[in-house]
Amino acid sequence: MNRPPTSERFLVLDTHGVLRGMLRPALESLGPIRLRFASQMSEWSQALEEAGEHEFLIADWDSAPGGGVGFVHGLRQRPSLARASLLLFTSTVTPEMEALMPLYRIAAFITKPFTVAQVAQIVTTEMARRVEPPRLDLLLTRAWRLLEDGAAPKALLVYQWLRTMHPDSLAALYGAGATLGAIGELQAGLALLEEVVFRSPLFLAAWNRMSDLAESDGDEIRARTFADRASALAPQASEVLLRQARSAQRDGRQDDAERLLRQAIKESPEHWAPAFELTELLLGQDRLYEAARLVDRVKPHHRGRIDLLNHLGVALRRRGHLAAARQTYALALAEEPDNPALLYNAAVAHALAGEPRRALEDLSRALRAAPQLEIAARFKAALEAGQTPTDAELDPR
Repeated sequence: MNRPPTSERFLVLDTHGVLRGMLRPALESLGPIRLRFASQMSEWSQALEEAGEHEFLIADWDSAPGGGVGFVHGLRQRPSLARASLLLFTSTVTPEMEALMPLYRIAAFITKPFTVAQVAQIVTTEMARRVEPPRLDLLLTRAWRLLEDGAAPKALLVYQWLRTMHPDSLAALYGAGATLGAIGELQAGLALLEEVVFRSPLFLAAWNRMSDLAESDGDEIRARTFADRASALAPQASEVLLRQARSAQRDGRQDDAERLLRQAIKESPEHWAPAFELTELLLGQDRLYEAARLVDRVKPHHRGRIDLLNHLGVALRRRGHLAAARQTYALALAEEPDNPALLYNAAVAHALAGEPRRALEDLSRALRAAPQLEIAARFKAALEAGQTPTDAELDPR
């Protein structure tokens, strides 16, 4: 329990300049650590861009930009901060805030006024937990990774077991609800998520997911109700801005949609959906150069980067920019060389550019990766017969 941290990195958001003098001696007394204070949000954001740089994040819930809930939610949207321990100072800890702790993996709320000895003890305890995390935390992490990797049925089995073994775990309940929604059991998923927000009404992620599930179920009234609740909790959250942008697009307000999408990207660079939809908007307006620049700014191995490149390549090809389309697919395939959709679309671009041999090579690789891809098989047979289907027949997307 008293094992001191070694080589841990701390990032402290100290907008009022009162924490530096208080915390530095206490934290440095714990062992060889690397401590960084950020006096303003721009400095904090820059530090957060350094993936994996900080194991401990310390901030003030009461004065957090965008409100406490939105601030914490935005942090947990970044995969690079998924395991960072979060310590939050606050004047009051409510039951609703305590309910958020396992959901957003908040290590501690520290009530003001506090002593440096109190902070040091909490950090020491949290460090021991990081060295040997509870089995429940490990299994929750494992289940969520299964869900994100597309193995929802396996994730559901883990969550169902966790709910049996830990019936009070809100994190397991939320994971089960999200997983049920992912496999199409929308009403069952909504029922579990409604139980989550009943017990933890500040949990922004659940309100957002409920809105998505209700929309998928065709229940526009409930979807709007859930979305309004999410917006009230954190009006600057990227998912909230994304939903507002979609509404603006439906109403034909393209300028407003673009503004909201750009704001969502700024608020949460790791959230790929706003970048994806902004790319679509730009492509729809034939703003190819801007779309290409946007894709270029998305970091390599970003979750949505391949989809962005895929759509950009299709848009370039449909507009006759075959050389640019082929370059786009070469870039995408350098990251995912066995992606059958990318290989198929690259084959289309090669065929239309008068290089059937390159197209056949890509189609053969696509079919090895996905033998059930019938459109690739038909395209390959046509090329082998000396035919090139029309642009419309290829339908590469």
